[in-house]
Amino acid sequence: MMLGPCEVARSIAALLWLAAVRPSPETTLSQVRAAITHETKSKLVRLEELVRAWREGRYRPSDPADLVRILDDVRSVSQSHARLSAARFRSLLLLARIRTLLRATRRCMRPARLGRPLPAGALARLARLIAGLRAADHRHIEEISGRFARRLCDLAIAATDEIRREQGGGLAPGSVRIVLEDLSDEGCPWVPRAERERWLDILRNLIRNAVQATRDREASSAPGAALASPPAVTVRLRPLPTESGAVLEVLDDGIGMSPEQVASMWQDGSSRHGGGRGRGLIEEKRLFLEARARLEVRSARGVGTVVRLDVPQRTIAIAAVRPWQVRPFVAGALLLAALVAGAAHQGGQAELGWVELRQEGVLEARDRRGRFLSRVDLGEEVLPYRPDGGVKTPGAHDVPCLLRRDGRGRVQGVIVATTPERGPGSLWFLDGRLRVERKLALDMRRPRELALGRFLSYWQAFIPWGPRGETALAVSIRDHVYAEFCVLFLDAGRGTRGGAWGDTLGCYYHHGHLSFVAAADFDGDGSSEILLAGINNSAQADTTFLSEDPGVFIDCLILLRTPGAGGQAYPWTTWEGVPPAREAGYVLLPPLRAGLRPQISLVDLMPSFSPDAPAIVAHLVDGRIYYFNWALRPLRCGTGTVTLVRALALDSAIGPLIYFHDGEREEISLPVDRSRS
Repeated sequence: MMLGPCEVARSIAALLWLAAVRPSPETTLSQVRAAITHETKSKLVRLEELVRAWREGRYRPSDPADLVRILDDVRSVSQSHARLSAARFRSLLLLARIRTLLRATRRCMRPARLGRPLPAGALARLARLIAGLRAADHRHIEEISGRFARRLCDLAIAATDEIRREQGGGLAPGSVRIVLEDLSDEGCPWVPRAERERWLDILRNLIRNAVQATRDREASSAPGAALASPPAVTVRLRPLPTESGAVLEVLDDGIGMSPEQVASMWQDGSSRHGGGRGRGLIEEKRLFLEARARLEVRSARGVGTVVRLDVPQRTIAIAAVRPWQVRPFVAGALLLAALVAGAAHQGGQAELGWVELRQEGVLEARDRRGRFLSRVDLGEEVLPYRPDGGVKTPGAHDVPCLLRRDGRGRVQGVIVATTPERGPGSLWFLDGRLRVERKLALDMRRPRELALGRFLSYWQAFIPWGPRGETALAVSIRDHVYAEFCVLFLDAGRGTRGGAWGDTLGCYYHHGHLSFVAAADFDGDGSSEILLAGINNSAQADTTFLSEDPGVFIDCLILLRTPGAGGQAYPWTTWEGVPPAREAGYVLLPPLRAGLRPQISLVDLMPSFSPDAPAIVAHLVDGRIYYFNWALRPLRCGTGTVTLVRALALDSAIGPLIYFHDGEREEISLPVDRSRS
């Protein structure tokens, strides 16, 4: 969610004033994390419960007042260490983002404070704001924590990655497999930042020696002898059973050591590990470890070695932040505000308004007043952008590109799809002056049997991706000759991933054209789903339907989860090497009678999270109206007043609906209920 420069500047000014007048006493890292993270998390959970209750129609007159008090509590908790946050510009910006999101949340719920229920759009925006608050709060406390300490699990992962690179990524001859187990952030002890390099050095030494001992065992084994399992080195992190902290173990299947070698492995100049000389194991490092952890080394000849470190959670002190330590950031904030104001004044008249298609492949950018800004010749035919995925002939009414906007609605750039006379088309990422930022060739995996023709893209759409309020770009790619289809999900460069425009997030393959319907949180789990409609050309192989008419097209509705949308659709045999997709919901619609395609004409959305209440409504050309819940499970079938289905007086379609959920298939027969429409 983009924040306007004026809002950010106001928030920074308020926070700097607060940091100047509110003292920052000496504290510890655990106290800061408990005060900010744990308190804020419980209050955000209560906010989500209120929004969920309003969506379900459970509204109490006292709810708006409760929500205001909760927002006040969140602001107070997040600003409890304002001077500590202001000591670094990045943490100050994150705290300013939290403050701005809180103000936007208050504005969003203003109708509720006046006694009016919030519409569905406002409730959806409120849910997105709360998700943004949760993500910003997490980044804020992680930024503060990273200033003073590092997690031990992160250091273990970094040391392991470095040793893997030394071995050529595990692909070089003689490389040893290194396994990471249970390296989660939950309960992982923190290490003072000043000790980061020493911990990394010791962990690298232990892992490197374990790798060498494992190689020595392989070299000393009899020729042709097979071990019970491939030897490996394991780095494991588990919680301490009796106190707060973790157990870090480095295990190897190496040659092992005798008790005398274990006793001398840390001796300066003569340290050993396994059959060779120890690397970097000196007495000073042993003393460093024993002062911070309980060290234990167990080894047996021909079996391997285990180095165990019981690392308790330590108190990491944070010194008081003095007012003069914030002054450089006050000057930086004032300079930034001046630069932003100057840039806004100079660039206000030249802001991109829209883009026109003048000739084949030639785009012109104009400002909001219609004045010419720039022109670019892409050298290829520009495909018309249609939000619903319809195939149209370019004309004056077509929009030639998808506009990239910031949080205030200003155009920051454009996305254009083109096609040459031969070969695959391209996707262009252009900035606000139509300069090329990136060009991607439209490509998809080759099907098992059919030869491919030209690749085209009929629609592109920005969609929410995952539970953190991030944004992705969904792009259609179609084989123009054989109508094989795929939806490519690209990084929009807006979320917490920090990716660049066009990085691939996932790919969903389908046997026929798909149109984009909507992207929303249909099931209320905090993560968004994508609703698509189209035809499955390969579903004719299913004899549940018209086995006597193999040329029939089968219409379908698809619900994909984010993140993780990918794989190939039913019947799962067209693309070799692509796993079957596990859609949140997939429905094949049966024809009303032979020779009559059940074409979808309209899809309506009805916000509901009850499994028995309709959330998606599909209107068919023949007059049938299918009602689905939030998981796209068919509930019932109605009909319009003057339709073909009423004229034919049919009680049911030619076959059942075929419903897939998480890879499980189910046949559902729904009679046509003429009493409901």
